[in-house]
Amino acid sequence: MPERAGYTVTMFVIDVNSSMGQTRAVEALGPNGEPYTKEITHLEWALQFVMMKVQEMIFNGRKTDKCGVILYGTPGTKNILNDEHANEYPNVTEFIPIIQPTPSTLSKIASIRASEDSTTSGDSIDGIIVAIQTQGQFLGTKKTWTRKMVVVTDGETPMELDDWEATTQKMNELEIGTAIIGVDFDDEDSGFVEENKSRTKQINEKFFRNEFVPSLNRGIIGTCAAALQDCNLPEPKFTKSVLMQTVLRIGDTEGRPEDSIEISVKTSKCTALVRPVSLKKFGRREGIQADVETEGGMTMVNANAVVPLTRRTEYLIERGEEGGDEDGDEDEEKEKIYEKVEKEQLVKAFKYGATWVPSEEDAWEKLHTVKGIDVLQFFDASKWHREYSIGEVQFIFADPNSARAQVSLSSIVQAMYIKGAYAIVRWVSGDGRDVKMGVVAPRTEEGLDYLVSVQMPFAEDVRKYTFPSLDNLKNRLGETLTKHPNIPTDDMMSAMDAFVDSMDLTHAGDKDEEGNRLPWFTPLDSFNPAVHRVKQALFHGAITSDIAKNPLPPPHPELTKYFEPPSKVLRRSKKALEQCKQVFGARQAPPKVATKRKKVDLDATEGTDDEFSLSDLMGAGPGPSKVPKNSASQSQSGPQSQPEAMDVDSGTEDEDYVKIDMTSVPKSVKAESPKVSKISKKTPTPPPQAASPMEIDPPAQSGKLIGNAFPLKDFNKNVNAANMAQGLDELGIMIVEIVRDSFSTQRFQEAIDCMKAMRKAALEDEDGVEQWNEFLRNLKTTCRSKAFKNGDFWDHIKKVGRTLSLISEKEGAVSDISEAAAVKFMKD
Repeated sequence: MPERAGYTVTMFVIDVNSSMGQTRAVEALGPNGEPYTKEITHLEWALQFVMMKVQEMIFNGRKTDKCGVILYGTPGTKNILNDEHANEYPNVTEFIPIIQPTPSTLSKIASIRASEDSTTSGDSIDGIIVAIQTQGQFLGTKKTWTRKMVVVTDGETPMELDDWEATTQKMNELEIGTAIIGVDFDDEDSGFVEENKSRTKQINEKFFRNEFVPSLNRGIIGTCAAALQDCNLPEPKFTKSVLMQTVLRIGDTEGRPEDSIEISVKTSKCTALVRPVSLKKFGRREGIQADVETEGGMTMVNANAVVPLTRRTEYLIERGEEGGDEDGDEDEEKEKIYEKVEKEQLVKAFKYGATWVPSEEDAWEKLHTVKGIDVLQFFDASKWHREYSIGEVQFIFADPNSARAQVSLSSIVQAMYIKGAYAIVRWVSGDGRDVKMGVVAPRTEEGLDYLVSVQMPFAEDVRKYTFPSLDNLKNRLGETLTKHPNIPTDDMMSAMDAFVDSMDLTHAGDKDEEGNRLPWFTPLDSFNPAVHRVKQALFHGAITSDIAKNPLPPPHPELTKYFEPPSKVLRRSKKALEQCKQVFGARQAPPKVATKRKKVDLDATEGTDDEFSLSDLMGAGPGPSKVPKNSASQSQSGPQSQPEAMDVDSGTEDEDYVKIDMTSVPKSVKAESPKVSKISKKTPTPPPQAASPMEIDPPAQSGKLIGNAFPLKDFNKNVNAANMAQGLDELGIMIVEIVRDSFSTQRFQEAIDCMKAMRKAALEDEDGVEQWNEFLRNLKTTCRSKAFKNGDFWDHIKKVGRTLSLISEKEGAVSDISEAAAVKFMKD
């Protein structure tokens, strides 16, 4: 039975006898993920489990989720039973009273150390009895609260086993759920058995396993290693939802009460949406008063504190732009100008088409709604669209205090169940609140009749798109086509059917007890990595003092087991996939070079007919030049419409065209060029004061990634992992051209910069290593050829040194060049 969320007191009874101070070797990860072994004490290892459990309470953030810590084996004695019965429960200390845990609670638990006095001895049973009494005194008569206890021990200290049955009997009366976590206890599941176990530990472990835990109604025992592993296991949280009072109505209860039904019902959540924990930003605030907790209470100190940053909202209005080149050079970024305004100056508006319609806060009367669930329509369950379920699932029960409500709801549920019907409902959670639409389905089990409800969209929220048929094509004459590139053949259909069937995951999982294959994926066993991994990271950071030395461990295997499909299915589908490639003639698509589109505003009201020319419009630089302004012409023509936007597609193709709206071009231009609809940018008429050729970056040829003018810029802009091979080949060609066409040594440095970028990219690509080595061999041969101009470029490469030589196997695993050969290649 799921426990009530919160309303729980957990007592941690921790063994701090001197034996818990013995060291052990544990596996850990270094800063770079490398595994190593470190030495920690048994107590430090076990406290990790305690802190993870406390973190879970802090993470949930419930004020009714409390805990306390009892230590036994301490040099001193401090507990409520010792105050009443002196020296009857020695060496037991109430370390942390029962409170709602906070981050400071974790710090206190982390500070616990094992006793250094080997003559001091604390009894596990004494610690358990003190925990029972402390817990009972805090709860008093709160019967609805859940009581839990976690005992952490290595079992190396002798125990007084007289009258232990009375202790377990009391724990059963109070319904205390107890877990015994043993350090290096034997584990049947993993097959772990501790060697050279002491006689005392054998007796204690046998007592806990065979006598103490079996006598408890709610008791378990396990090892600390398994407990730590289970803490990282992602698992859904099952809680008991609070019942909410409402009414279920059928018909108009106000207008026609004699023909309507109103039933008192209770609702509760069946499922709940879980989101990753929200991350707060922290910053250092110098010279402020920071709260520091001390044993005497809260004190104020002046320190450089790291505090959470609070959010604030500012309202800004864009007023224009500043900066940038007057000629529209894209290299000069423009900065937008914003003006801060107060919230009171703003008016709420609704968008109607392209227009914003302002509306005052109280301009629209809110819909008058009444709390309750109104049934609008019953329909056949087979007509329900599963994709319409868009929210959390809710239970609807009859009021447990009303026999009439129970009979009425049961009758409706039975009728819906027999008829196979669902119902559309209008759900209002409170008077005056927004309306939600939902669908309810009947459920009958174990003599209980109830409804389950899930939210569904409104009619205007559903979009239905129609598409032409994929296998029934007609030509312009209306004739049906049987053969067409878009109509699949029988071979294609068979190949695709085989490919889909080969990827079936229904029987791709593990085998059950009878040897039958189970499904590979089950929703109950899948977890959201965003939720559980973030949670694991937060918990690890809370218990780790140095994240750099002790980084976040890898995620639990249960969290990542669905990241990769089963290898058996991959092998099974490989043959079918190859058949599909062959039948469909599939081939890898060529890499698509990203093009940048920019909008240029044209103002047809500016300038006279004589001043306006297409060359002025096009410009000669990377950005278009503006049309000269003539105030006299503008005053004669009067107010004009807003300027039209012009799309300039500046990609790496042979020709770029500018689309011009001829309605905004002056009449003289229309008369001279009545048929102009697009204008080539390859040979524009140079305007006055045109940019020099060295300032223009001409586009590369069609299909190429790298142009002649700025090859390094094009390489960094256009080349990625998908087209790396083509980019490296083209950059190598450009390097040779740069060296060949260089006036003396003028462009040698540019070529060397390109080589550095090329070698760096080749190191990051598996196939690029061989491309670089082949290019460098050919370049060396070319430079030493008598027919090649500027052959002394190789001497400049040698001055750079080893960083431009061949890529050896030391740098790239796929290289077949030794380090010595790479060094020698550069010296020859």
